[in-house]
Amino acid sequence: MPNVLMAGAAGRNLGKTEFLCRAIRKQSETVPVIGIKVTTIDDTLAEYRQIPEDFLVSVEQPADDNKDTHRMFRSGASQVFWLRVKRPHLNRGLAELFQTLEAEGVDITSACIVMESGGARAFIDPGLFFIIKEHDDPLKPAVAEVARYADGLNTVSGDGWDILPEDLVFSNERWGLKEDAAAIILCGGGSTRMGEDKAVMQVQEQPMLSSIVNQLLPNFEHVIVSGCSEKYAFSQCRIVEDLEPGRGPLMGLLSTLKASGHELNFITTCDVPDIHLPFVRRMIREIGDHDAVVPIIGNSRKQPLFAVYKKSIVPTLEQLLADGRQAVHALLDKLNVMYIEISDDWYHNLNTRDDVERYRKTFE
Repeated sequence: MPNVLMAGAAGRNLGKTEFLCRAIRKQSETVPVIGIKVTTIDDTLAEYRQIPEDFLVSVEQPADDNKDTHRMFRSGASQVFWLRVKRPHLNRGLAELFQTLEAEGVDITSACIVMESGGARAFIDPGLFFIIKEHDDPLKPAVAEVARYADGLNTVSGDGWDILPEDLVFSNERWGLKEDAAAIILCGGGSTRMGEDKAVMQVQEQPMLSSIVNQLLPNFEHVIVSGCSEKYAFSQCRIVEDLEPGRGPLMGLLSTLKASGHELNFITTCDVPDIHLPFVRRMIREIGDHDAVVPIIGNSRKQPLFAVYKKSIVPTLEQLLADGRQAVHALLDKLNVMYIEISDDWYHNLNTRDDVERYRKTFE
């Protein structure tokens, strides 16, 4: 659900509700915002936690008190819902919650939704997920279980948070946080196994390139497409053509890196339909003094065209191409690379028509 912003906290009194209320306030200036509070019950000592069933969904109404859901209303939310649920039944409770939203006229696939919950991340893949914590604050067990999915461990101090809610973006029915980096999509390959240009193939009722662009635009300062200006103009992004046509992906990488205004650049191809932004952010954060961060599946399947590179590798690319080297793996041998294991349960390329058909069936 890319249209959901979700936040949990490592402990109490870290400003989680205030963070989300400020996000609501900013976005409600332009779009209706749906607020959701999820209270996951581990013990039933507190009176408000004593619910008769496994879960209870409430359609909240505005009131002038300090209750979290009422604060969401005062911040500008047009509708607010409260799910109270015993932890073993969280998945069922969430299903009931979204049924209630739909019954109340909310389009759960496109509405701007702000959800206060950490545990719900085990069942929902949102556009953005933050964990708010103090410096050196240990994560409570329920939050620690989902910490690896976080787009950021947002540290709170006397000066506020590392990531401000006003910096978040809701665009094209998805939440994003613009990285100080460029995203580059390499197009224009031979597509010999597919038999046609993968960038213009229809997935989810739009060209694959458009689907990828829509995922990246809310999350990067600039998105660049490598390929033919006329052919890919529909992407409405900056198009950069190869400095020397017909010299493979290294030339596409060189041409776009030279055109990029950012030192950090996330590279992907037009046949990876799902961009897992938490993983991309992790690569950007961990690059440090390395020239590149490259995912690896298992012990040997390196993915150099779904990676983060520094613009400073341009001279290395120029030398390789001058020497007649065109294999992408030759580049890795020349760089200081950090390799990070990637899960193949979400990362996949669409190289053949069978791949495309299997992918399309996941949306039927």
